[in-house]
Amino acid sequence: LLDALNLLVFGAVLDSTTSFTWTLYALCQPGICAQIHDEACEFAARKNNPLAHADLGELEWLDCFFKETMRFHLLGPLVPRAAGESFQLGDSVVPKGALVWINQLHLSQHPECAGA
Repeated sequence: LLDALNLLVFGAVLDSTTSFTWTLYALCQPGICAQIHDEACEFAARKNNPLAHADLGELEWLDCFFKETMRFHLLGPLVPRAAGESFQLGDSVVPKGALVWINQLHLSQHPECAGA
């Protein structure tokens, strides 16, 4: 039980730290921080009030920034799944129940491969 709790706690800390690090890295890219600042200032001026925590969901560019950061810097790029039915993959047949690893990193950067 102690090992499971350690894994849960330290795994969550590592995931949070990794996400935070990638977000800070992305903010340091040229123009990103200025774009977010400009959007926040324009929103506050339109509202004629200082920006509040509740307003953050209305900042479209900020929302896109966080979503794109998480899309390009996944915490778990490979996800295991069991094949629900047999299927053809190239020259091979993957039998029902076989363990299949889905490369989320590839799919996140090449949406045409996801069939969406």
